[in-house]
Amino acid sequence: MPVMFDRTSDTPWATAVLICTLLLAALFIYALFVPPAVNSRGMPHAEYSSMLQGASGIERHGSILWLGWAIGAAEILLCFALVALGARRGADSDRSAGSLNGLGGPLVACLIAVLGVWTLLMVTYARYLHDPSPDLILALPAPTAVMLYLLWPVPLVLAGFYVVGFRRWVFSERDEESFRLLVERRRARHQRADREAE
Repeated sequence: MPVMFDRTSDTPWATAVLICTLLLAALFIYALFVPPAVNSRGMPHAEYSSMLQGASGIERHGSILWLGWAIGAAEILLCFALVALGARRGADSDRSAGSLNGLGGPLVACLIAVLGVWTLLMVTYARYLHDPSPDLILALPAPTAVMLYLLWPVPLVLAGFYVVGFRRWVFSERDEESFRLLVERRRARHQRADREAE
């Protein structure tokens, strides 16, 4: 009978998932101890007392922008490490532990693109905070344009890998057959237990 869940704990991708998770935890713990910025929760509006308005972006975000970038980058790395771990699960036994079943090249290219766009967003936002007359791209401030035109479409490539390669990297015919056998065994065991209980 084929094995549905092969051992992956000895692969570098399981280690990468652990490292990314620990890095994220460390960054979040560090963030707990960062003193809040001046007026980070807003300040009273001059005309409408029931409203709060944000202070200067540089005052609120300037000192912690690097932390936001680091947390986002760690999350991106974790997502890609999880995809790589899943792709490794289906690798042939004669391949190395780090094999990605042909997904390695596209996955690395997609990772570089997503990290690059995330970094571009942070850089354009930092420039926007310091420059009162921002660059406009298609009538939008540069950070907003990067967010709308690049940040959400680029990760769709990863979703495309999932859709196109579902049978190869996620749930192969061998996996489906193994799952069907597991369900049949469980059903037979319950039916036998029910008959013995009667």
